[in-house]
Amino acid sequence: MNDIFERIRSNNPWWKSVSAIGDDPLLLELAGKRYQYFHPLISTLPLNKDGVMTIRGPRRVGKSTLLRLIIKKLLQKEKTPKEAVFSFACDRITDYNELFAVIKTYLDFARPRTNSRLFIFLDEISFVKNWQLAIKEMVDAGLLKNSLMILSGSSILDLRYAEGIFPNIFYYPLSFGEFVNIIDPSLISNSEVLSLTYRLPKLSKLFDDYLLTGGFMKIINEYFATGRITNGSYETLLTAFENDINKIGRNGTTAYQIVSNLIRTMTTPVSQNELAKSSGLVSHEAVGEYLDIFEKMFTTTSFPAYLVEQRRKDLLKNKKYYFVDPFIFNALFAKVKDKMDDPFGFSRDVTGGEKRPLIAENVVAAHLFRNNLLHYWGKTANG
Repeated sequence: MNDIFERIRSNNPWWKSVSAIGDDPLLLELAGKRYQYFHPLISTLPLNKDGVMTIRGPRRVGKSTLLRLIIKKLLQKEKTPKEAVFSFACDRITDYNELFAVIKTYLDFARPRTNSRLFIFLDEISFVKNWQLAIKEMVDAGLLKNSLMILSGSSILDLRYAEGIFPNIFYYPLSFGEFVNIIDPSLISNSEVLSLTYRLPKLSKLFDDYLLTGGFMKIINEYFATGRITNGSYETLLTAFENDINKIGRNGTTAYQIVSNLIRTMTTPVSQNELAKSSGLVSHEAVGEYLDIFEKMFTTTSFPAYLVEQRRKDLLKNKKYYFVDPFIFNALFAKVKDKMDDPFGFSRDVTGGEKRPLIAENVVAAHLFRNNLLHYWGKTANG
């Protein structure tokens, strides 16, 4: 138990001094960046309500930094007692029993010291197998009364075990509009004043940039600071993709083969049978499993068919598949084309070449998906 408490204490340096939050590496890194993004949840999070919620989104999108910003707000602006704010990184927790022990140890420490609402932050909860069992047991036992628990995760592969129990907040990479608002907000705030002749060339150049960086703030800052994106940034994303695939017992080579065929057919309706045949799989059911995994990993999304004249969707027709973010697309495309010696140069050629219209359509599709808008593909009688 003492070992658990020492791990807990090391994860919460502000228990010694509230000023320690100012030395947090993630917040120091953010402060040193030219371009910064602050998620709306920082100001909209209901601090006066009990509950358990999860924040889901791709790796490196900024979830851990978001949690730190909320903690900083609690400690400095809200003047929350320091012992009432608890954070723990779950990447080294083995199972739900250990998770239960960690949280229970914190509760036993905090409850005698403060009557304040407790704020519990568990980062990368997806690493813990069957984490939902521990949290649900605590909820059912009333141990989480007068507390708000926020969990972060880089996939929703475990959602089938938590759906209907814990509400999800999705943290996606920036859309093109959000990207523009970060890089040159005057193009949006002064849109009625600035002429279209002035704005269009600047927006066009920023669109070129967005097709390379996507909506990841670390990638955006790297690109605008150096004029390129390092090989390591692509490799980090791909390593996370491969680790998630391997963690659930799927084959990485097969996953990349399916990705290659999704890129080949991008913006074109395609059947799972066709994807199975071109990917060397024996059944469309097997492809369907991989496609479902890709969506839960925030890698791709799908658009079902819509019969325009009949004003109804048709789930039997082939779907279109799109990538959730341009940088995710670029990294995966460089990998399947064996261009990892210079993925940035390859991406620059691709986004400025013949695939550019397809990638632009992908950006629009990703925008509809991220904003939870109805998204289908369809054709009118005239084509």
